[in-house]
Amino acid sequence: MQLSLDKPLELNLDCIDLDRLDFRSVSFGSISGRSVKVGSARAIQLELGQLKLGQLELGQLELGQLKLGQLELGQLKLGQLELGQLG
Repeated sequence: MQLSLDKPLELNLDCIDLDRLDFRSVSFGSISGRSVKVGSARAIQLELGQLKLGQLELGQLELGQLKLGQLELGQLKLGQLELGQLG
């Protein structure tokens, strides 16, 4: 696990339920959410500018490389998702 923070990590989660989370290289700007449920998630390289969640529920997520500027979700439920590279 390798975690590097460009800015101070602002993590504001009311309810979080994690089963398994595996990070290789992660860079967070700001994360805030109300309810987050993760079944199994794996990220090789993940870089977030700002992420705001209403409710996020993941069954299985595997990311190759993901860069986000700003993302705001109302409600998202995923069964299984695998991404190669997304910028």
